[in-house]
Amino acid sequence: PQNNTVLNYYTGLYAIINQSNSLIANLRDAHPKGLTEARKGEILGEAYFHKAFAEFMLLRSFGEFWDRSSDYGVVLYNEPARGNDEAKRRAPVEECYTQILSDLDEAAAAPAYDGRAYRVNGVTVQMLRARVLLYMGRFADAATTARTAIADATAGGASLETDYLTVFAQGFSSPETLFAPYVSYPLETMGSILTTDVNLGYGTTVSRIADELGITRISKEGEPFQPMSLRKYVLNNATTGDNNTYYFMRLPELYLILAEAEAREGNYPQAREALQPVATRAGYAEDYADGIADGDLLLTIFRHKYMELSAENYEEWYDMVRYYRLDGTDFTATGLGYTQSM
Repeated sequence: PQNNTVLNYYTGLYAIINQSNSLIANLRDAHPKGLTEARKGEILGEAYFHKAFAEFMLLRSFGEFWDRSSDYGVVLYNEPARGNDEAKRRAPVEECYTQILSDLDEAAAAPAYDGRAYRVNGVTVQMLRARVLLYMGRFADAATTARTAIADATAGGASLETDYLTVFAQGFSSPETLFAPYVSYPLETMGSILTTDVNLGYGTTVSRIADELGITRISKEGEPFQPMSLRKYVLNNATTGDNNTYYFMRLPELYLILAEAEAREGNYPQAREALQPVATRAGYAEDYADGIADGDLLLTIFRHKYMELSAENYEEWYDMVRYYRLDGTDFTATGLGYTQSM
């Protein structure tokens, strides 16, 4: 708690939970004039999504999320908290996962996906569920959920960009960006701190993985990864109001969740099929995934996900934790030598 960054992250997520619980408590049994029951249900669904998202972020940051039998989850709140409430104990990890999935059940009432990435919708609810199920080790369920979310997203107009940098030049307007909210309404005005942090350098691991994947364009002008620069947060135009957003969910992650879940179930052809669209967009051959041996597939999926999502929502770090706990993968060992140096 003496570290302001950690403290603000922790209390900020609980503020989201408390605001969500306050809205739910006040709206659940109310019938405001002019608000239809259908829209009321959608609003409640959106609130439950934000609650579940914050709970999951807290669990993987401050709890032993990798061990469902652990007592060290996080504190759960299902009613608005007030300053004079008694302190609560951590809930066990399994109870935390049960709560998150229950909140996502309620969140299913959120609006249908309509292409607006700054708005909670049915696809973002499914995607968060797929991510949570993957962390829980429920791989068959994660695969089924991710496949449904991909189908619903593409039916609603989502698609992979043909060029990687185009995603970040468009912010939440990109057709593959599924959840990237307004930072400060009505314009995206995320401060310069995150932009500065990620532009200081992407670290040696990105370079190492690029070499392993045969990426030869990493240092060319205009590519997302350059020496001492990660060009994902490139929108800073005070004249047009185009500024950076937070990329919480993008379509490629759904394909990568599906690929990992299928691989962990031993469904290697399905895993390769899920990986190939992301690889194709990255410039690999259309039969690239077919050439990956079964025993190499999981680590290859990890590498592609690391490159795809670096500096977006910490997925690369938590994947390292998950792989270490699931498979005993030692990312710092000779032969890999990965370090967290974003």
